Amino acid sequence: MIPALAIEGLTAFAPGRGAKPMIVADLSLDIWPGELLGIVGESGSGKTTLARAAIGLIRAASGRIAVDGEVLPDLSERSFRRLRRRVALIFQNPAGSFNPRLSVKAILKEALRGLESSRTPAALLDMVGLDAGLLERFPHALSGGQARRVAVARALAADPAVIIADEPTAGLDVSAQGETMNLLTELRDRRGVAVVCITHNLPIVRHCCDRIAVMYLGRIVETGPARTMTAAPLHPYTAALLAAEPAPDPARRRTGPPVLGEVPSLYTRPAGCEFHPRCPRAAERCRTEAPTVRDLGQARTVRCHYPLEAA
Repeated sequence: MIPALAIEGLTAFAPGRGAKPMIVADLSLDIWPGELLGIVGESGSGKTTLARAAIGLIRAASGRIAVDGEVLPDLSERSFRRLRRRVALIFQNPAGSFNPRLSVKAILKEALRGLESSRTPAALLDMVGLDAGLLERFPHALSGGQARRVAVARALAADPAVIIADEPTAGLDVSAQGETMNLLTELRDRRGVAVVCITHNLPIVRHCCDRIAVMYLGRIVETGPARTMTAAPLHPYTAALLAAEPAPDPARRRTGPPVLGEVPSLYTRPAGCEFHPRCPRAAERCRTEAPTVRDLGQARTVRCHYPLEAA
């Protein structure tokens, strides 16, 4: 099977002038047709930068990107223009990504412009379960859930192979979160589109995603099937993220933080394993030698010298 989106050795720096820290560090990841992949990690781990660099909204310094097996000739803006019809990004703040002066109808018409498509704005709304009566509304008159569905409808205009949703449940109540994830799951099931869900919401990825990729300081440190990985994490950082998840049971009180210290500065990345200053299992080797990705079988990979499975 050919990946819907293949990212190989992608490196991206923070935009701007002067000394710029590396946000995404030599990252490789395959997204497969018809899968729902969750990407998780602390704030500042590079999740959003990865999404933006993968479609050229942030200029990557190096790397290789292929869509449905077609490799982009380079990382120039010209190359990414074609890719953006096959890979769509739903922004973290959907309402903020709309032109406030345009109605929903005009926003969707703009998305359809230049495409050889017979779809109408009303048809796009119908695909995401919204009534055509919303076409004359402006972004400020949409609820959070409606704004996200309109953003999904706009993403579907070009019939993409991959939809990248950045924090699709942020700011929504539990009911709207479930409706949003159900919509993305239905699109995956009905249309075969690959969906990448970038989120802090661990219950969402556990119950909705097929596979999870964990990011730390711009690198993928662990990947694996969602249920297996959340039940038995291999990387100490993954275990710490899961341990930090709030539990509604008062009997399950934590005696201390699941991981010590703060995320290191991107300007001064630690030598060796970048997680070693915070890792309770760090040994001398971790301080001097950077780990490589290890394939442990059963669709699981980990970037760690001493994965938890070996304990």
